[in-house]
Amino acid sequence: MNILVLTGGLEEDPFTAALTKALRTLDHRVTTLSPLYSSIDPSQRALARRLVKLSAVVEGVTYACELYTGRNIHGVEQVFIGHPELFASAADLSDGEPEVVQRRLAVFAQAAAAFVRDDITVGAEIVHGLGAAGAAVLRELAEADHQTPRVLSADAATLGSAIDLATTLIAETASEADAVLAILAQRHADDREGKFVRVVSAGVDTSLWNPLTDARLGSRFDPIDRSGKTRSKTSLQRELSLPVRPEVPLVGVVASARDAAGLATFVDVAAELLRNDVQLVVQADATGETVAALEELWDRFPDRFQVRTGNDTALTHTIVGSADLLLSVSATGALAREAQRYGTLPILSRSAPVADALVDCDATLSSGNAFLSDSLEAPALLATTQRAIAAYLQRDAYQPLVRRVMELDNSWAKAAHGFVRAYKSALPSREEEAA
Repeated sequence: MNILVLTGGLEEDPFTAALTKALRTLDHRVTTLSPLYSSIDPSQRALARRLVKLSAVVEGVTYACELYTGRNIHGVEQVFIGHPELFASAADLSDGEPEVVQRRLAVFAQAAAAFVRDDITVGAEIVHGLGAAGAAVLRELAEADHQTPRVLSADAATLGSAIDLATTLIAETASEADAVLAILAQRHADDREGKFVRVVSAGVDTSLWNPLTDARLGSRFDPIDRSGKTRSKTSLQRELSLPVRPEVPLVGVVASARDAAGLATFVDVAAELLRNDVQLVVQADATGETVAALEELWDRFPDRFQVRTGNDTALTHTIVGSADLLLSVSATGALAREAQRYGTLPILSRSAPVADALVDCDATLSSGNAFLSDSLEAPALLATTQRAIAAYLQRDAYQPLVRRVMELDNSWAKAAHGFVRAYKSALPSREEEAA
């Protein structure tokens, strides 16, 4: 299958990069189409500048866009749309004042649609739009009555506003799909005919998150021989000046700059958590009062609490791979499934999108693969984390749970098959082609 992926973000963002690489592994031809942002150097990427120009007209102004093509190490073909004013000076689609962002989106949508309509170099069988930028390009194609089957992956709000733009709508979770189906149900039957809503969860990039190959770990391990997990935990404890106590549950927290609210809630409950015989390790991309509060906890509980600021990727991998439990203070449940790859049981809100694909552990630990909190509010977060700590101490039941979680297949290799099935649902049937 020949697949064109439209993204307004960087083509190396984790979702786009992992999806396209996985599709290539299944022997599909894959091309990404995205803006040429300031971080992309055509000479370093060995990109070829094409003679063809793509024009867009926004508010009476004509923008002549350049076209660059190349290929990455995974065999994914890359097409970039460049413009010295709108793209070359921007870090991403949302960079700048609102009116500039809207103009940039409109120019990209028109130029990308022109590329698809003119069938320059690709000859795609499926056009897959990602997010709001992908929806904007699909809108241009729909208005031009372009016949290449269109697929859209986005959040529920974007999908709900773009029902007429694609044959197949891809939601990441069942709850988001239900929201889109509810909107579809309000439409006339003729408008619903031929529409498909698919649930396809993103996978985990096993080339990046793999306990057998992760160089950031103190020792490597697999589901059968997990002794390296214990050695990695010991290594992390020593690195962060914590007492080496293998029997004590080590809880990791990795908070990005977007997780300020959840991190603040964690700070509120941390002192109560530290009344338990537990060790907490926090990596926080934060500043100001939050960091001051974390450092105060560090001063009060030096043998049980350690904090590091910033977003160092190596430390993130070390915490995710070496901790016994990972408390996700992210509203999206970030890193939950990555943690499972290492036998690190995630603690997260059941309202997080990723929670749709997880099962809360029961009291006996005979079923489940995560600890789900009713919310990220302080009482619920505290109770669920204490429940997870108590579960860790049930050693005879907890160790089989760790192995089951590590053996889950949440890889991109599996997810890619789901996307291919979604693409096939968008293709015209043979009867339609014959007609």
